[in-house]
Amino acid sequence: MVAFVLRIWRLDVVPLRGDEAFTAIHWTNAPFSERWLFFLEYEPNPASMVVYWAWSLGAGVSEFALRYFSVLANTLGTALIVALAKRLYIRWDVALSAGVLWAVHPFLIWHAQDARQYGLYVTLTVLNIYLLHRALHDAKPRWWMYVISQTFTLYLYYFELFMVVVQWIYVMLSHPKKRAQFLRIWMMIGVMLIPLALQTYVVLFGRDYAGTATTANFEAIFTQFIPTLWVGGMLNHILVNMALVIALILLPKSPRALLWGWVILPLAMLFILSHFTAVFLPRYVIAVTPALILISVQGIGLYAPSKANRYIDRFAMMLAICLICLFYVYAYFYTDPPKSFDWRGLMTLVEARSSADDVIINDTSDTALEYYHRGDINIFFIPEDNPPIETYLPGLLDEHRSIFLLNGARTGDVQTYLQMHAQRIPIAWQGLDLFRKWDVDRAEIDTASDIQMGDIARLVGYSWLGDDVLLLYWQALRQTDAPYQVLTHITTVLDAPPDGAILDHPIAEGQISTSTWQIGTIYRDPIVIPHDLLSGDYLLLIGMYDTTPPYQRLPITARAPDQDGRATLFSIAR
Repeated sequence: MVAFVLRIWRLDVVPLRGDEAFTAIHWTNAPFSERWLFFLEYEPNPASMVVYWAWSLGAGVSEFALRYFSVLANTLGTALIVALAKRLYIRWDVALSAGVLWAVHPFLIWHAQDARQYGLYVTLTVLNIYLLHRALHDAKPRWWMYVISQTFTLYLYYFELFMVVVQWIYVMLSHPKKRAQFLRIWMMIGVMLIPLALQTYVVLFGRDYAGTATTANFEAIFTQFIPTLWVGGMLNHILVNMALVIALILLPKSPRALLWGWVILPLAMLFILSHFTAVFLPRYVIAVTPALILISVQGIGLYAPSKANRYIDRFAMMLAICLICLFYVYAYFYTDPPKSFDWRGLMTLVEARSSADDVIINDTSDTALEYYHRGDINIFFIPEDNPPIETYLPGLLDEHRSIFLLNGARTGDVQTYLQMHAQRIPIAWQGLDLFRKWDVDRAEIDTASDIQMGDIARLVGYSWLGDDVLLLYWQALRQTDAPYQVLTHITTVLDAPPDGAILDHPIAEGQISTSTWQIGTIYRDPIVIPHDLLSGDYLLLIGMYDTTPPYQRLPITARAPDQDGRATLFSIAR
């Protein structure tokens, strides 16, 4: 129950990260469909695609549904680690302690709430070791269960090969009488893995598959990998590694070869592999975590300074480890940066301000953006080969009314081009820019008006972009000797000084001057409405005045009453 509650807690609070969205979009295709066969050439984990397709048939592809599968699979691992610890150490107190540590382990909880194969994979790793150990020691071994589970795990996740090496070395060193039988079993598994070998060859050599993480760093094994895999966070790495060395030395002879290999070999093989491809992340060797849990509980079981207090001492040590884990669990849920960007909030904002005539540009092909795309706006990903922006950006600007640019590592040139050839519209999202063509289409004006400022300008309408940005549309009637400023007052009382905000500004953030604008042209003038207005009803007053002394306001004519050179445009409720 503890394991389940910790894994289901706030399960869908954070949006899917990119890899999870990839699962939702591309791992739920029907087997042997055109899309499934296409990704089979690029994805080295075919069973993962089958598993999530089958799950999605009944559960759907919502955030909760996709992650819930991993929650269930990883919760099952609590029972499996207890069963394995009981076989290795005989004692129930040690075995149940292993279950407790599995239940509260932050790294396992993180991946149990991830719509990827890691939550299931680490559970299967424990199952494979358990079935192997049972087959090696039982009088009537049931190898067929091990064969099925191990073969499926390899189809599910290709880094299970690290654990296969661990198993081979363990059997060769610790069970010489079983070597021939184990070899025959693996000849059978090898035949079953022929399709996987062919598919992996196509992925690695036919499609030049490469990792997207980081490359090998020897120091990180001790400063990042071991603390994360053992207790789920960056605990003092010197103390953690000293404790691990002592625990490995004190291991009893029976499981020593298994646990030594289980910890050391996957880390060593990942380090070597990461010199050739960027796969150097702790999650790729999450299978080491169960071994570290087993080593921890064995160390606690051996620790008994005095017979009188041995149970109290063991309980205190278990409690200390659990508190460390729960500290990182709390941080994961409440204080650490979320595992995913707020795609929900971003796309809600974009889609409230966009239509089918608009486009959003992103520098990478991020499936999370595709997953949370619910409106009519188009999506454009900058090609991976970085072609000159002149080959695609002028066309995008010409074909779409608005361009939303999600700033990233490869959007600098795009942003510069748009700033030179389009009008930037303020938008309340850090890292997101909105651009529109300078030529105003009257169809974008939501509310028409006819408020004339002397003989210089006419306000022909306005539009709201949410509650924070107002667009005014000015039609130039004549040019002026000196530039004029737009008067913008937010007030509760008409005949008193503004008590809400004074937002006087040049037209279009200073990019348009009344001394040079083109007569008859309509210009878009964005205004950002402050968020810190006190609650109440406000009037928005509009006018225009000279920027040279005595700062004369223009008289207002047409359909708006003139209040000392100010016209009431509309009311605002806050």
